[in-house]
Amino acid sequence: MKSSTLRLALTLNLGAALLASHAYASFGSLKIPGKDSGGSGGASPAISAGDFEKQLSETTLNVLNARIEFTRAQQKLAEALGLKTDSFEKAAEALSATSGASTEPGKTVDAVKNSSKTTAAARKELDEALAKSTELSAEGKVKFVEGTAKFAKGVAAEAAQIAAIKQLVDQGKSLATSASPMEKMKIAGIIKPASELAALVPGDVKEGITTFGQITKFATTQKLELPSEANAMNSIGNMP
Repeated sequence: MKSSTLRLALTLNLGAALLASHAYASFGSLKIPGKDSGGSGGASPAISAGDFEKQLSETTLNVLNARIEFTRAQQKLAEALGLKTDSFEKAAEALSATSGASTEPGKTVDAVKNSSKTTAAARKELDEALAKSTELSAEGKVKFVEGTAKFAKGVAAEAAQIAAIKQLVDQGKSLATSASPMEKMKIAGIIKPASELAALVPGDVKEGITTFGQITKFATTQKLELPSEANAMNSIGNMP
């Protein structure tokens, strides 16, 4: 095994440990490396409902774009392994159809959740193929390296949104607490997508890290040099 691959594998293990202990959590206990959820005050700055909606739209769009990136990466990896599935590409197309600054955050989150459901069987098939370590063709090796690069970038991009999601959840709680009885129902609808992202994204990132570990092992059996883009995974263990 090449030394660069070994270093990346060790970094991956460290990143996974850090993410599991700091970032992977449910809505009620989401934690971010470097962010103290307690301490003096501990509350997020006050925010208006309008500003909250703007920030939520930006964050959900970032999550969506990251999901498109690594869903297309999964399609590339599947093709490299000779799998006859287009589930990933169809999911990426469905996600792209909802992409845009004008899309409601709730619809964006629904699209992301739906992509996880529609690709569940294909993800299982991909994991099984990675575990078999079947020798790839020359073309397959090229596609595998390309897919690895896109996958790493997509997972890292989604992981980078966890801090923003945590802040939105805290700000949403503050909005709900300060809302008048007449406003509470409206505020509940506004902040719901943030709560759903908090329940969804950390688990998806953890799954991405697990899959990337399989990709790394498979690349080793194929004597493939991982692309430089794979270093994007290093940032997961050092999120601000």
